[in-house]
Amino acid sequence: MNKFSNVLVVGAGSWGTALSKILATNIDIVFLYGRNLDVIHDISTYHKNYSYLPQTTLPKNIKATADLAKGLQNAELVVIATPVESLPGIFKSIVASKPTISNFLLCSKGIDCKSLKLPSSTCREFFKDANIASISGPNYAKEIAVEKLAKTLIATENIEFAQQLQKIFTTSYFYPEITQDIIAVEVCAACKNVLAIAMGIIRGLDLGENFLAAFFLKSLTEMRVLVNKFGGDIEIVNSLAGMGDLLLTSYSMTSRNTRFGYNIAFSTKSAEKELVEGYFTAKSLHYLANKLQVELPISHYVYRVLYEKGNLFEIKNLLE
Repeated sequence: MNKFSNVLVVGAGSWGTALSKILATNIDIVFLYGRNLDVIHDISTYHKNYSYLPQTTLPKNIKATADLAKGLQNAELVVIATPVESLPGIFKSIVASKPTISNFLLCSKGIDCKSLKLPSSTCREFFKDANIASISGPNYAKEIAVEKLAKTLIATENIEFAQQLQKIFTTSYFYPEITQDIIAVEVCAACKNVLAIAMGIIRGLDLGENFLAAFFLKSLTEMRVLVNKFGGDIEIVNSLAGMGDLLLTSYSMTSRNTRFGYNIAFSTKSAEKELVEGYFTAKSLHYLANKLQVELPISHYVYRVLYEKGNLFEIKNLLE
């Protein structure tokens, strides 16, 4: 089985850096592209990403660069760890530098607000014949960066490509499972961020652990509805990318989306000032539900709270 020897990771934030560290265990050269020159300097000079993962020393075969074309030059695989909204621009830049790239792993969770497309569908617009995979699971970058044990799910229609990715991402502390249902995995990942905001609101309103547990089950039902509408296997909802990721989010304030919802309930921060994925995906799911004529009551609630100043306490009615 072919082993990739040169990989480019796009996005030098927490997740992109943590994934680069994993890859550096199995890959000869990992280029890590970012636009923040201070981050690039720190990684290149000190092998540290002080801005996002200050406790982690990075392997020396991670080469940080602010030059996308340089990172793409010999890349056999491109891993993209940026927000969904930035994907079209990134793909355009990649096409301009290296239109022949044929292997992508997408780490973005959400649905594009303008096109209402999943990340893999956006990628396919630019790279029609490429192998495209998505990765999702209960994975906090800061824990993985210090080598705490974790599992994840890699999804791609091409099983051989899935096995190649599984091989290069497997370490003593990180293990990926694989599936061919990329659509279901991406739908779960998108829903999770919006549901996480609702979970945070529940915590901020101090509605209790009993309510949170019941709401968790209601959230899984909403995930299944949308996965089914997209034609995916609803069993994926019970996987690492569905229930696993949502469970981690529901019971931890480490999640940025959960903390965002909590802060809304406490009125300590304005939604407009926080750029969390769930904020944008709530709008996407609201429009998508109307377009597909499907009921997503939790997503509609989060949309009303974020964009129409809806009543926070309406969340109590969602379990009736």
